[in-house]
Amino acid sequence: MRAVGGGRIGGAAPKGVSFSLSPADTDAMLAAADGANVAAGVEILREVYLEDTRGGDPVGLRIANDNDAVRFFIDYWSYVRWNERGNECLLSEVLFDGFVDMVLHPDYE
Repeated sequence: MRAVGGGRIGGAAPKGVSFSLSPADTDAMLAAADGANVAAGVEILREVYLEDTRGGDPVGLRIANDNDAVRFFIDYWSYVRWNERGNECLLSEVLFDGFVDMVLHPDYE
């Protein structure tokens, strides 16, 4: 398993950027992602990522807005859940950043 994010969630906001999600909202959404099926969980992570990266990395935003990429992440995490049989980390530990990093840095292991 390779997609582990370290992302911007809970980090300092870039200057001039305002976020509509409070830390409590973000925590609630990440908890919901952990308890949801894979497709719903990845979609929740995507929503948090998009709210957290407005004005951020244009490549990451393009990936997050690409339906084929999101479908790949859902299929990938479905495989991880099947393969790990409950031993995988939580989606809130991967974050959408982990999936974006997997695309941007495919040689990283």
